[in-house]
Amino acid sequence: SSGINAEYGGGDEEALFKSLIKLVAYSKLQVEKEPLPLAAAHLTLAEAYVTKKGYLKQGEYHSGEAVLHAENVATSEYQLTILTYSYYLLGHCRLKLGKTADAGEAATAARNCL
Repeated sequence: SSGINAEYGGGDEEALFKSLIKLVAYSKLQVEKEPLPLAAAHLTLAEAYVTKKGYLKQGEYHSGEAVLHAENVATSEYQLTILTYSYYLLGHCRLKLGKTADAGEAATAARNCL
């Protein structure tokens, strides 16, 4: 198991979501100085919504926000990993929501990050 499931495999799910939402809020305070932590916070929240609750629209929104905050600053391998996974998760959500053209665009963007 990987990602959010490995980190928070058996805890209180509501506490997890409260913490992740707070992380996004706190990261917004620093976005002018450094946008990548906000991107990572949105990505983690998106992953939790999709894997823990099956909420595809919330996953689509937060992975899209992650892309917006990461796409212009991603230069290191770590930053590109966040951007690539954000595009991947965005495409996954859009595909499951029936937005196939948009899903294809996200998949292409993810491939272009590699």
